This record gives sequence, structure tokens and C-alpha cells, in this order.
Amino acid sequence: MIIKASSKDYEVTVNNDVDRITFVTTKEDDGATLGKWVNSANSDSGYSWVYLAEGRNEISMTVTAEDGTTKKTY
Repeated sequence: MIIKASSKDYEVTVNNDVDRITFVTTKEDDGATLGKWVNSANSDSGYSWVYLAEGRNEISMTVTAEDGTTKKTY
């Protein structure tokens, strides 16, 4: 799935035996700062994964623009 700046809400359904999902995060603007996915663990290889509980899991990340003030949460 590709998450674009123009959209904020996404939904994914996985089987109950899936215990985590992995994110590879890149940014469109080199000056932006990517936050950490909520409830995620980060690896040294640039991947982040989020452990899932059974049922609905809400996951978010806040991106800060180059100006250091403007923020958008995905």
C-alpha cells in the first residue's frame, strides 16, 4: 500500500494469525521529518513494524514539514 500526502485514512484487513505489519517510509520532501509509527519498533534497516492485537488496531504517524511547525498525522 502506498500512503500519499493527499489522503489521511486507510484500512487494511489481515488474518488473525498476522501479528505485525511492516512499513517502509519515504518522504516526498527532503526537508520533512518523519515521526515514528505509533506502537512501532524500528530496525536499523529503515523498516518499522507495528505489532497487532486481535481486533481493530489504529496506527498513526505524524510528519513535520520543513518549516518545523506544520504537521500532518496519517
